[in-house]
Amino acid sequence: MRVCNESVTKVDHLKYVECSCCKHVYHEYCTGLSSEVFSVLLGIVSSSGWVCRQCQQNVAGLHTALNKAAEEIADMRTSIAWLYEELRGPKQSASA
Repeated sequence: MRVCNESVTKVDHLKYVECSCCKHVYHEYCTGLSSEVFSVLLGIVSSSGWVCRQCQQNVAGLHTALNKAAEEIADMRTSIAWLYEELRGPKQSASA
């Protein structure tokens, strides 16, 4: 998929870069990178990959959601441990 809707052919392979996440194709001017940075990127993209701005923003949002979920899970584990101890107390008293 192309972001700017211009066609891209195999001959143009030195004129665009593909996002490693969404696989959308970006021309130099579509990336928002300077010509110098884009030229360097083309030389290393096959070994390093590249992620577009939209995917970067999506990943940042996912990290936030993941951190929130991890905090909630930690809270639930604490609550479960407390409940376990609360239930264990009467159970031990009844068996004594």
